[in-house]
Amino acid sequence: MDELREANPRCLQWLANLDVRQWMQSYDGGHRYGWLTTNVAECINDVLKGARRLPSTALAQATFYQTVAYFVARREEIEVALESDESFTRTLGVDYLGYIEHYYKIFTYMSCYSPQFEPIPDRQCWPDPNFPFIYPDETTIRSAGKTILGYITRWI
Repeated sequence: MDELREANPRCLQWLANLDVRQWMQSYDGGHRYGWLTTNVAECINDVLKGARRLPSTALAQATFYQTVAYFVARREEIEVALESDESFTRTLGVDYLGYIEHYYKIFTYMSCYSPQFEPIPDRQCWPDPNFPFIYPDETTIRSAGKTILGYITRWI
């Protein structure tokens, strides 16, 4: 924030006027924290598999509808598991809940699907930023294509 304040104080004031839940992950109410699996990217790729190679507007629309459908299906699946009070340790007679941290429990996992999806409004509805745009230094942008491996692998 200090760098932003030094670059342009009006930009920082513009952000301060927005709802912090829209631009800061630390104020999201723990909803993004609920992504507990390591394969979320693969999961989303699987959901959007049919939308590849579409024009950008059709891709955005397909992404929206398929993502919402996925979230609805997962939420229903988790609600069924919660309502049935499934016990996976019946034969051993062990209460497994004492061994599981709260962030790994089904209720916490379900809560990441509970917030209402708020799509980003059309660009015409965005508030006007009253500050100059800052663009990246063209010389520091990595060129397209495969990156060359490090020096160690070159001599191996």
